[in-house]
Amino acid sequence: MVVFFFFQAKDGYGNVFGLVGPGIVGIVQRYGRGAAGVEAVTPPDEFVIDFAVSQDGRQISYRTEAGLIIADLDAPETARQVDTMAGYPPLRGRGFTMAWSPQGDAIAYTTADGVRVYYTIIGAFATITQPNLQGLSWSPDGMYLVGEAGSNIWWIYRRDGSQFALQAAIPSSYGLEWVTNRVPVFAPHDGGLLTMNLAAANAQAALLDNAAVYRYPTLAPDGRLYFFRRLASEEETPEGYGTLVALSPGTPQVEVLGQTPIDLGGNLRWGPGAGVMVAFEGGVLALFDPRTGQGFPLPVTNAVAYAWGPYPPPDSAAPPDVTAEAIFPETFPTLDPATQIPGIGPATEETLDAQQTQT
Repeated sequence: MVVFFFFQAKDGYGNVFGLVGPGIVGIVQRYGRGAAGVEAVTPPDEFVIDFAVSQDGRQISYRTEAGLIIADLDAPETARQVDTMAGYPPLRGRGFTMAWSPQGDAIAYTTADGVRVYYTIIGAFATITQPNLQGLSWSPDGMYLVGEAGSNIWWIYRRDGSQFALQAAIPSSYGLEWVTNRVPVFAPHDGGLLTMNLAAANAQAALLDNAAVYRYPTLAPDGRLYFFRRLASEEETPEGYGTLVALSPGTPQVEVLGQTPIDLGGNLRWGPGAGVMVAFEGGVLALFDPRTGQGFPLPVTNAVAYAWGPYPPPDSAAPPDVTAEAIFPETFPTLDPATQIPGIGPATEETLDAQQTQT
């Protein structure tokens, strides 16, 4: 089980707003822990711009107007500022603007100029110049940092000592997943599912040809590669829709998992374990079953970032309406396929104006 983090804007009276601006405080909150149901994990007097949770679930990093701060999740008094030049993310609401390396020895965060990396053990910094990145992620061993830009462009950087060097650029892909420490798999706009071997001069190989369009690959815990497929012959399936399928290691046969094609719009992201997807648009977060497309919105209307973390044991018995099972049910409620999820509409991008934020 996992716990879900998000932060939303609140004014001094506790009213909720959808836009972070002057005089508004961003607070990171945690879902699914004990009887509290929802709890704040950052101080109420801190203006949080974005955040990330370490992959072991023990620490949180977040940016304020003063810089980058790191703290133990369960001991906020340990908060310490580590970077006074952390800057601001140019875009939010499209990807993860801050990401911990799997080993916890580095934190990457987008800036107006590109990326800044803080090394948590040695206290050093690195910079990458590539403007307008909207999301960051790491390879499983932390050797490569991936920057996601608009128009489905991806930049892959390799650690070179304490600095980074450009390793590869992918001009078109709907999603990217690592199948080994050196091999990402990606899904070009024009079809096909490809791998790139970064240890062999970026050599590319086709897992599947362009007889179909594929989207959003992810590696499941059992080793299968999940992704969505729309065959060129599927005239009855609208563009932008796909059915969940899988490839098992060492077998070319595609296994159909989905019950129906689902809409792949709405800024979809995979959740932990490839069991759920998150749609994030207009401050609304909704969870979806990737096999059926059924889902429901979380009771949040103004989130600007979210993260996942390990689920700790509850402190005490929780009322039925605030348990983790109530927030993340094993079986999704049945919805009419035409049901409109509030706030999930055309993709939008929020541009953060640092000058206004500082006023």
